[in-house]
Amino acid sequence: FESITGQINYEFKKPDTAGHFYLNLFGNHFGRGEINTYSAWKLGKKWSTMVFAHGNYFDKKVNLNDDNFLDIPMSQQLNILNRWKYMGENFMTQFGVNYINEQKLGGQELFNESTDKGTTNAYGFGVDTRRFTAFLKGGYIFDKPNTSLALINSFQNHVQKSYFGLNTFDASQTSWYSNLIFQSIIGNTFHNYTVGASLVYDDYDQNLQQDSSQVMFNRQDVIPGVFIEYTYKPNDKFALIAGLRDDYHNHFGNLFTPRLHLRYRL
Repeated sequence: FESITGQINYEFKKPDTAGHFYLNLFGNHFGRGEINTYSAWKLGKKWSTMVFAHGNYFDKKVNLNDDNFLDIPMSQQLNILNRWKYMGENFMTQFGVNYINEQKLGGQELFNESTDKGTTNAYGFGVDTRRFTAFLKGGYIFDKPNTSLALINSFQNHVQKSYFGLNTFDASQTSWYSNLIFQSIIGNTFHNYTVGASLVYDDYDQNLQQDSSQVMFNRQDVIPGVFIEYTYKPNDKFALIAGLRDDYHNHFGNLFTPRLHLRYRL
């Protein structure tokens, strides 16, 4: 169910360990400019917060192969993330919000959005994207080795308004992900197990306007699931992971997924 391999875990710098301030400026010969910056503050011994910001701007028409079409869409983006972290003796939590506002404009070199949009004067496309994300992650660490309880929640609202020539495509997606995880050991730290439950909710609202006709693509996915996983790792070279998942999809029914992973470092 969903990904078995190929997942990417990307980590942001942590508010309590990152440097106080960072600034990166970039520009190239095409005229693209961007700024990347963050700032972190420690608020006492247990609280810390951090603000990330990214912005880029590119408004030049680049057509190096002279085919009348832009090689690179013109674009601008604002991306802001604020995260908080609390680290106690046994309890820790992280939460934050992220907002992205991006516009892209492309098509033929002669296309002018103010006069040619919705006409056959010249072909062009535009994409306006707004996305808001909020997340909350909390965990309690027990005195027993490798034993903890964690709750992960993530909410996202993605809204896109776009046109491609004479066609328009507007879409929105609202998503909620929740995961409750308990992990501990069996006897010693060579044997670890994880049990938990998850809930995935997706609400899609898509509207395609094409050739004077309108097509709606609306769908709701609700997927509760439970899982258990056992890990045997006697040393740093060898690991065995066996797991079972059972999920119920409101459209596709029950989905049972057994897994077995073996890893050996030569």
